[in-house]
Amino acid sequence: MRKVKMIRFPLEAELVPTGTWGANLRALLPPSGWNRLRSHYYEKADHKCEICGETGFTQNRNHAVEAHESWEYDDVSHTQTLTGIQALCPRCHMVKHYGRSMSVGGLNVVREHIAKVNGWDASDMILLYEQLIFDTHSMRSRFRWEVRVEKQLRKWLDAGILKQRDVDKALENLKKAKYDGED
Repeated sequence: MRKVKMIRFPLEAELVPTGTWGANLRALLPPSGWNRLRSHYYEKADHKCEICGETGFTQNRNHAVEAHESWEYDDVSHTQTLTGIQALCPRCHMVKHYGRSMSVGGLNVVREHIAKVNGWDASDMILLYEQLIFDTHSMRSRFRWEVRVEKQLRKWLDAGILKQRDVDKALENLKKAKYDGED
C-alpha cells in the first residue's frame, strides 16, 4: 500500500472524535499539575502564539495565550495519542476547536483567522477545508478510540514539569472516564 502525503497548513483544525470528548489534560490532571504544565509552555513560547505570533491582548482578550493539547490519530488502529502542548492565541485556539467555535457563534472569527494565517484568499478554500475536517470528524466519530497519554505524561514527569502524583491522578481519572488506553 502506498502512503499518501497530506498537504499541511500553518493553522489547522483538530476536531476530536465525539467518543473522546472530555479526555483532556485539564480534566485529567489535578489543577496544580495542569497549571504547572500550561505555565511551562506559556513561558517557553514567551507568552506568544506558537502559530501566528499574536497574543490575546491584541485580540481584545485579558490573557496572552491558551494551552492546546496536540493529538495524533491513527485511523487504522483507532488510537488517539497525546503528542504535546502548544501555547496559542485565543483565535488560533478557536480554529483548533472549529466545531465548538461554530456552535458558540464564532464561525466568522475562525474563518477570518484561518484564512489570514494560511494565506487563503478564496472563500471556496475555506468551504472545502470545512467539508474535509467535518467529514474526517464524522468518519472518526463512528469508532471507539483508545486514548493514550501515559508516554507524554512520563516525558513531563522525567523533565520535572509534572509530579508523580499528577501522573497517577491523570491515569486514574482516565480509567474512570473509560478512556483506558495506555502506551
